[in-house]
Amino acid sequence: MRPLLSLVPFVALACASGKDDPAPEGWPEGLEPVIDCAVDAPGSEELGDTPELLNLESEEGEPGWVCAHAWIQAPVADVWAAFQDDDVVVDRRAVAEWTIAREDDPAFDVGFVIHNVVHDVVTVEFDITWNEGVVVGTAADPEHVAITFEKTDGTPFIHLLDGSVQLYAFDEATTELILAERLHGATGGIEDAVGYITDLYADALASAHGEALPTYD
Repeated sequence: MRPLLSLVPFVALACASGKDDPAPEGWPEGLEPVIDCAVDAPGSEELGDTPELLNLESEEGEPGWVCAHAWIQAPVADVWAAFQDDDVVVDRRAVAEWTIAREDDPAFDVGFVIHNVVHDVVTVEFDITWNEGVVVGTAADPEHVAITFEKTDGTPFIHLLDGSVQLYAFDEATTELILAERLHGATGGIEDAVGYITDLYADALASAHGEALPTYD
């Protein structure tokens, strides 16, 4: 188990440039990316080489940040369905218990709040609010989906935790993902966000393919 805000190995590949996203005025309110992500996709987009790999870079700070670029060989609708599953989006390495409350906010296609309980040196609890919506296309046939998540209540040990995910239809059977997180906590470092984003991709990949989610000791 990865303790909340503790150190984990850095196992991802750093890269350099990123994908052009809509201008700020083009983003639905509340679904804007948390950072301007600048990481190359794995393989060669121009040659149609879209391997199911994750490229990632990070930087310490207050807050620190993580940015990742990846592919999943599944339609956007299937990948988006994965990000609506609490088992996929919860940090199952660190969180011992959680409950989910669905929200009915007309501003978003999907919204929910996950209440997390972590048993570490002390027990801490906090809420993560997820909002998701279609930027291009329709809910039934999305071409670009924007997702945000943010700590909205709970332990003061986490000063800031927020993130964003972009899902783009590269073609009918391939989804391009851009994932980002910012983290500032009382202990630990950005390695926690690196571990979470890496696991989030692995969980979404398994879910989109209809496979069992990875298990964590």
